[in-house]
Amino acid sequence: MNNHILKSILILLVGVLLFSTCEQPTEPDTTPPSVTISFPVNGAIVFEVVSITCMSSDNEGVEKVELWVNGVSTGVSDDSEPYSFEWNTTTLDDGSYTIIVRSYDTSGNTTDSDPITLTVDNSTSTPNGGNITSVTYTLTEMTVEWEETTDGDFRDYKVLYSNTESGDRDTLTTYTDISTTSYTITEFDPLIENWFWVQVTDTLGLSSIGTGMTNSLDSEPNPVNVTSVTYDLEQMTITWEEYVPNMGRIQRMNQNTRSTVTNDFVSYELLQSDTEDGNYTSVVVITDQSITSHSITEYDPLIENWFKVKVTDFWGLNSIGTGMTNEIDSPPTQIDVSSVTYDLTEMVVTWDQSSDYDFVSYELLQSETQSGDQTSITTITDINTTSFTISDFNPSVERWYWIRVSDYWNLTTMSNGYMVLDSPPTPSVLYPISWDDGFQILWSQNTDNDFVSYKLYESLSQNMSNDTLIYETDNRIDTTFIKTVQTPRYYQIVIEDVWGLQSTSNIEYGDYYIELWGESYSKYNTDTLDLRYGGLTGSIPPEIGNLTNLTYLD
Repeated sequence: MNNHILKSILILLVGVLLFSTCEQPTEPDTTPPSVTISFPVNGAIVFEVVSITCMSSDNEGVEKVELWVNGVSTGVSDDSEPYSFEWNTTTLDDGSYTIIVRSYDTSGNTTDSDPITLTVDNSTSTPNGGNITSVTYTLTEMTVEWEETTDGDFRDYKVLYSNTESGDRDTLTTYTDISTTSYTITEFDPLIENWFWVQVTDTLGLSSIGTGMTNSLDSEPNPVNVTSVTYDLEQMTITWEEYVPNMGRIQRMNQNTRSTVTNDFVSYELLQSDTEDGNYTSVVVITDQSITSHSITEYDPLIENWFKVKVTDFWGLNSIGTGMTNEIDSPPTQIDVSSVTYDLTEMVVTWDQSSDYDFVSYELLQSETQSGDQTSITTITDINTTSFTISDFNPSVERWYWIRVSDYWNLTTMSNGYMVLDSPPTPSVLYPISWDDGFQILWSQNTDNDFVSYKLYESLSQNMSNDTLIYETDNRIDTTFIKTVQTPRYYQIVIEDVWGLQSTSNIEYGDYYIELWGESYSKYNTDTLDLRYGGLTGSIPPEIGNLTNLTYLD
């Protein structure tokens, strides 16, 4: 074998050896890095921008560390030692937050630090100062002054303005000099509110607005109050106090506005509303200070009519005094029927007279029952006429009467009902019946003005069943009747009036009496005679035989 072949074989062996050595696998890096938060400590209270530092190491090398808050990556990382983060808390709500740092090594391994809890409290980190201390003015300018801030990272002041305390605020100017603490305007109206605030902002963008202030308003003119609201059938009159100028106020206003006013009155304006707190509309404007009343002809006293007076002065300021409403008109006073009288030809209904100034009419109504339908009999417009005569009537039938009173405003009041129902005649008393050549039947005289007749009835029954009329008279004083027939009967007087109403007397029994030994005995009702103790002598009189029902004699 020549040298050339040996050399080739040697080269081939060396190549095979080198190839075998490169194919052997290396061990992968599975060791994670270590990481620890070194600042701030767990439980710390932080604000604004917080510096968070940590320590991290790895056997192969740390690629980066990353800040996580409440389990979410902030995207903030650091890839060189010493590791740290700037965490801006000004955009977060105050409260507790969980912080970890995640470390990444060059082989892709990661490790999270032990968590710490930080409490964000930016309540004291906003800039201070900016409270308005004064708003003053002269005839030419108004000046606003405020407290200087002590904030170390001051950026600027903004002066804000509004014409009301709760209105929208406009920016008037911005100052970047911390020592500038006043601002002056030349266009202003001291008669209205001019509200100012100062907003202080720091370099982090945090800002606060101090307490605001407005100029002191010149006082309003003295108010005048409504003193009365009266009305009659034609008009409603409103009266108020006369305006009294405030001389001290006038002097101050003259100084502020370079005026020479001696009496600042300009006008009264009468305002009206349906309710006390409703929208008031203008009724009239009066420029004469001495005129303190006004009358209107279109009004409704059945509702509230509220009035107030607005006083306007020389400078356009005004005041509104205490208002008043009319007394709401009440329904007419109730008028009751006082009596209903009648005779045989007419019935007169009488009632009390109304005392209402706005009286319009009486209306007389009637009904057959208390709760029945009422019908109108007549309407009377003369307040002095308080009776009405009815010619077609029947007092024996129940009838109810009412008076309805109406006033000018169409209000009405109904009276209590008054019932009319004629009573039966006064009954006569039938006296005991005696015998004197006949039955002597007598009764008491009736005195009713509607008397018509007496009727005498007889009956065999004590209850007057199947009675028979034996006598009738329309003569009031004729109260006697003699019946010669000796048959005993029961008797009763019936009295009737012109309306057909009747009343009955008591019932009496008509009997024939026999006189024996000085005593009277009923012919029909005597069935026993006991004469043992009478001391009688002589013969028995034959008249004893007239006692037709005598069955026992001793």
